[in-house]
Amino acid sequence: MKSLKSLDINTNIFHGELPDTISNLTNLNAFSVFTNRFSGKIPQNFGKNSPQLATNHLRGRIPQTVGNLVMLEYLDLSRNKFIGRILEKVENCKKLLSLNLSQNKLSGEIPRELGLYEDVEGLTPCNSSATKIKSNSKK
Repeated sequence: MKSLKSLDINTNIFHGELPDTISNLTNLNAFSVFTNRFSGKIPQNFGKNSPQLATNHLRGRIPQTVGNLVMLEYLDLSRNKFIGRILEKVENCKKLLSLNLSQNKLSGEIPRELGLYEDVEGLTPCNSSATKIKSNSKK
């Protein structure tokens, strides 16, 4: 199983928690489980370039390890129950094209690095209080 590169189980009625053992799938590039009934927290490491976990019942904080996914292109965590601060460290996600965090309960400032990436096609922090772009100035 460690050689698995893609896992797509979208639009089913799967429920329960996502197992932490997903983190052991080190070759997993695409991880797509949107529109299910998964609950609990998301694993620390999950898919390298396009994890799609929208429309579930996932909760807790978004792991800061997401900022270490250097191949990350698309991330959709919308329509879940995430709380806490928006991703703070995304400077390593230079290939990011789309980030959807809408319909969660996130707060804080959108990292300024997202505004520096020329190829970003979409940023959707709607329905959360994370709408202010972090300034370039150091405090």
